[in-house]
Amino acid sequence: HYFIQSNLRPCNEMAEVPLDDPNIAQQILESESDLVAALERHDKGKLTMYNPLMYAVDPHCSYVCKFARTEKPVLFIGMSATPYGMAQTGVPLGNLKHVKDYLGLNNFKIKPPKDTHPKMPVTGWQTYRSDPEGDKFWKFFEARYGIKEFTRKCYVTTYCPVLYVDEQGKEVPPPCLPLKLRSKIMSVCDMHIINVVDILRPSVIVAIGGFAYEQVSHSTKS
Repeated sequence: HYFIQSNLRPCNEMAEVPLDDPNIAQQILESESDLVAALERHDKGKLTMYNPLMYAVDPHCSYVCKFARTEKPVLFIGMSATPYGMAQTGVPLGNLKHVKDYLGLNNFKIKPPKDTHPKMPVTGWQTYRSDPEGDKFWKFFEARYGIKEFTRKCYVTTYCPVLYVDEQGKEVPPPCLPLKLRSKIMSVCDMHIINVVDILRPSVIVAIGGFAYEQVSHSTKS
């Protein structure tokens, strides 16, 4: 998967980002590289897979390198990339307004992938629709904590950081994927989440949503 490794930029190239320990963020990026390589290999049938870790690599790497600088007491885990959130910005629960205003990630140019459904375009920083889940999540914490205070103790990631779309242009969330594909995806996503937990060593893991809760509970039960 050399093509994925070359896309996910080393944190030491993000000169504008002060790192407490660049190895922590780099380990997460390396685990994501392995995850994405595995997801790319699976037969998706008639589904289209949107992989923001490939086409939104710059904002995603900036997010990881900016906020995964230390071990975190609290780890939030969302289910998957959403049409108007991470699929547009490359940031977990990435509602654009909060990505810009709260997380401080601005002015990234997204090169849309060639294989997209016309009803589900990738518009990046020109996205005009809000992501309901991301908006609700970040609005809650923005009202209570400054970004430095929040990210000093917390990190937000995604169990399955890709988006699947059917032939009609509708999102197919992980629980609704064909059984054979779903089982393969869950296997590699489980391994990645275990890696992230080992790297960040949280005391508390907060899974966002029932599916994420079930999967994270299963993968981290040991």
